[in-house]
Amino acid sequence: CLVFLVKEPHCKGFDEPKQWTVGEWREDQGVALRDEMNKEWLRLVMRRKSFGHQANLSEAAQRMFFMASTDLDHFRRFIFESSFLDTYDVDQETVEKIKEDDVALMLFSFQYLANTLFGAEGMKLRQEKLKEKVEELKQRQGDSLRQVEEEYKQLKAERERLKQEEEEARKKG
Repeated sequence: CLVFLVKEPHCKGFDEPKQWTVGEWREDQGVALRDEMNKEWLRLVMRRKSFGHQANLSEAAQRMFFMASTDLDHFRRFIFESSFLDTYDVDQETVEKIKEDDVALMLFSFQYLANTLFGAEGMKLRQEKLKEKVEELKQRQGDSLRQVEEEYKQLKAERERLKQEEEEARKKG
């Protein structure tokens, strides 16, 4: 780690009798935690940037992104007052941590956003929810297929009706 010492008139730390090593000062100032959080945030932002124009998020995804990254109280309520914990398989230790610890919650939000918005590994859907979703998709696909078949039959019948009218008009004319 490369460190530069900069003396500026407004900084009164140089007037203090205590001598600090860089490591001691970083620990005293909580820099390691800030660095960890910034690193995770940067990973999330870079993941979005790496998608380029394909990272256009829907309005709902944008709201989720801003909630999870800027409104921890709302995100915490979302986790604990919605079907979130029924949907995602989150270990009990993490659940307990994110109930009260804002730092843990923020780091969790980065993981959640990376997973849900950009397909990163790390969060797993509960198997029963996954099965429900697959069944729901199959049902919608079946409904769509039946609708398309019905529309095809209607178009085919309309085509036959028009052919008959054309044939009758030709015979008369």
